Amino acid sequence: AMHNVASPVGTMASAQVAAAIPNALAVEFHSYELPWWSDLIEESIIENGYVTVPEEPGLGVTLDMDAVAEHMVDGEELFDSA
Repeated sequence: AMHNVASPVGTMASAQVAAAIPNALAVEFHSYELPWWSDLIEESIIENGYVTVPEEPGLGVTLDMDAVAEHMVDGEELFDSA
């Protein structure tokens, strides 16, 4: 299993890497440790324990910029999403 302690964005990136590795079995995730983990993106990426890797270019997720700003570390600045 691939080690993954990341946001939903990092989890999707890890899932795409795993999809390209013939003997990858799983990508771990820790969403249950942060109640707001899934709030960071607009889509639901985990369904019944599985992630569907998009066939289109990109990670297949859209940041919820309000949620990102709400959970930023004090002193950090929000980047321009454009």
